[in-house]
Amino acid sequence: MLDRKVIISKHATERFQQRGIKFYKNENSIIRQIKFDLKPLNIRFIEKISDTDYKVITKQGKCYVTQNIGKNKTLIKTVYKLNRRDLARSGMIG
Repeated sequence: MLDRKVIISKHATERFQQRGIKFYKNENSIIRQIKFDLKPLNIRFIEKISDTDYKVITKQGKCYVTQNIGKNKTLIKTVYKLNRRDLARSGMIG
């Protein structure tokens, strides 16, 4: 998944803004923030949902739901923020 071209849906950018997810560091664009979050060093965990769908959880606790399209593209469907309790319950933080 990390070597694919990322396509960000309009729904994902709208949900990012509606849910009030905070930007990290000096990022000022939703598109740039999503691309920054999906860099390999920022990814904490990748969970397979179905054959083509994945949940990608970042170090900041953001959860991106993605879908693989073809052999070299990934569509970002939506995004939401996990709270610390959900992260601890899933075993991702101590």
